Amino acid sequence: GYQEHASLLAKLNSRTCKLLLVDFLGAVSGLWFNAKHSTSFMRSLHGHHAAELEYCPIGFIALAYLCADLSWRHQSSLSGDRLDVSEQQSSAMYMEIVIKLAMLPDVTSCLQDVGEWQIWWPDLFLTHAKWLRYHYLTDALFPPQTSLPSIDALVMKLRESGRSRGEPWPSMEMFSAARVGILWRPALIPFDCPAEPELREPETELYRRIAVACLPLVVWPEEHDAMDDFENILRPNCDFYASFVALPRNRIQRTLPPIPENWSVVDLAAVYPDIVEADQWGAAPNNMQKLSAVILHIDAMMTDAHPNSTFGADARDWWFCPLESDVFFIPENLKYFIALRRLNASSPMWIGNPRMHNLARDGILLEPLLGSCLSHAAVGRAAQLLRRYLADVSSGHRFRAIIWPPIEQYECEPFRAGLHTEIMEILSACLRIVGIYPLDPVHLHDRKGRAYFPLMPFDKATSPASAPPAFAYPFQATLADYEGDESLQFISWAGKEHIYEACHRQAQDRWLADYPIAFHPHIRRHLGVRERSWSTSSASKGYLSPHSVNDIFRNRAPCPPEICKSFVPRIFAPSLIKVSTP
Repeated sequence: GYQEHASLLAKLNSRTCKLLLVDFLGAVSGLWFNAKHSTSFMRSLHGHHAAELEYCPIGFIALAYLCADLSWRHQSSLSGDRLDVSEQQSSAMYMEIVIKLAMLPDVTSCLQDVGEWQIWWPDLFLTHAKWLRYHYLTDALFPPQTSLPSIDALVMKLRESGRSRGEPWPSMEMFSAARVGILWRPALIPFDCPAEPELREPETELYRRIAVACLPLVVWPEEHDAMDDFENILRPNCDFYASFVALPRNRIQRTLPPIPENWSVVDLAAVYPDIVEADQWGAAPNNMQKLSAVILHIDAMMTDAHPNSTFGADARDWWFCPLESDVFFIPENLKYFIALRRLNASSPMWIGNPRMHNLARDGILLEPLLGSCLSHAAVGRAAQLLRRYLADVSSGHRFRAIIWPPIEQYECEPFRAGLHTEIMEILSACLRIVGIYPLDPVHLHDRKGRAYFPLMPFDKATSPASAPPAFAYPFQATLADYEGDESLQFISWAGKEHIYEACHRQAQDRWLADYPIAFHPHIRRHLGVRERSWSTSSASKGYLSPHSVNDIFRNRAPCPPEICKSFVPRIFAPSLIKVSTP
């Protein structure tokens, strides 16, 4: 924190900070940051310097930061039964106040010139980014605590082996950045929009060493055409491919057409009859059970003892990508991204598009079936957890876990039946127990803030819905405040101001990375009409078919100008890597 303001920090206490929060929440109810009225308020400031309006939020920014630091320090000093995540939630809300005030139009003009604080605008965004990285993408506050001794023993084993390999376990380090508070990070360079999206190109050897397993979760026979598309479009570009179904065990009651013999399909209900229920088209998708079973199945195939061992003796770096039936996935561009970021599959890693709109309550989440991928080390850790969970819970033991960051409404219930929309929170809760967190969101975008994992269909790749909002989302805004394209935009950009703002202020008009990895949803048009009680409107499936997107990316078919504009759809290949000359 600010050493020169240590005396002020000493005078602050939780009561003073709560009054500050109440005051700010009062401004929310007073329309300043209310979801319905913030746009008009922001527009009233646009084009004017904050100083000209006789208003500069520098004091509010400084106090909010100090209160965030104070709340975090208080929480990190507690242990055992004294843990109270409400302090953490308050700390996150104070940090949200900091970033929302920093995003006010033209507020930069007053930050370095008013008062004694001398806050530089880039400092705010760097501090915010490092706070997220060190406090929300690790077990920064406390190690996982569960109700099952076998899983606690597993966690301790993983922590000890991880530390021996140099992996960070912040809650074990009394002097780590996260334990000592929310450090202020002075920026060494201006916060400008860079000219180049990336500083380097991936190394050819790294690219060639990466292997991708494509793992769609589908329903037979209702999704026959989607499976056919995967077989013809996706499978040839994957290093391993298998689609996963759960067929009814009693075939007498329902006669199913045979699955084509040349297709690669695994019946999870046959492999794991005690833990996977059969798919029912009229019911909610059983994706949580199926995904957990896929992790167990893939982990088994990584052992040399497995009769169909595929990955155990393979020296390549494997990444495993489960997919919904309406995801268009580009494995070659995933390899480009992994090689570019020099990610190591031997470390427990999870990559995809981060959802950050509910940070205080759920932390940073990833959609598990929309093109996100687990490293082989992450699959191994998750499988160990699932096996111990099955052994103990089947014996009648109740499983509870305290994790950091917490998940507000859901717990780790990996084999609970009939879960679809809850899968994001439940899987995140499980993976955090064994130290698996998403990659830093900054690295999931290029240097210009453009997304490698867009949470939208390709049809909207250059539409206004693909761009950050004209003005930052209101303080404590929720998904319920938005509908249609605005809701898509909200989940894509809320909480990512530190990622997009530098280029947003330069009026950047494209927010899709040069080599995007996944789009959603894309499925044959007639499959969009889903007579399923849980399903969204069929209108949400009315985008380009997988074959159309594939023709544009792989076969150089013309891209409709209203979709691509200046964007050039590309599939990466090692031949595109430029050889530097001495």
